[in-house]
Amino acid sequence: MRRFVALILIAAGMLPAFSRRTRTGPARVPVETSVPALQQPSAAERVDTIEAPADSLIRLSGYDKTLRAGVESFFVTNAMADSCSVVALELTFDYEDMSGRQLHRQTRVVRCDIPSGHTRRLSVPSWDRQHTFYYYMSPAPKRVQATPYVVRSTVERVFVIWSE
Repeated sequence: MRRFVALILIAAGMLPAFSRRTRTGPARVPVETSVPALQQPSAAERVDTIEAPADSLIRLSGYDKTLRAGVESFFVTNAMADSCSVVALELTFDYEDMSGRQLHRQTRVVRCDIPSGHTRRLSVPSWDRQHTFYYYMSPAPKRVQATPYVVRSTVERVFVIWSE
């Protein structure tokens, strides 16, 4: 019986040590940085997110990539002749920070099936694997400091199927 009482007293003495939360990591010190305020475009300026010539037969529009996204998505419109379907595109994306400095450049071949006169949403894997950048027209992250960027795209090649 004495052993049992001794074990209970020892366990009761250790209980407060286990119940207290001890911080072992570094102290969280707020870092003050000055980031230039970005002006969100007005509704009239948000007509499109990727510039393309008006007479282009393949038009890219509606680019989107949030901070945590693993893919970048955009819309492709096929404005070619009625008998021409797009089956693949070779696209080059240039990524720049808000001051115009190049961050990255990638060329991708994207398979698709876009009949004449139709629009399809396509996506490619994101270049930002560490999730530290976000597209400047996407919502700015509230809790994490991230860098906004601008994207420019170029259609390098179009792979088509002609049907008669």
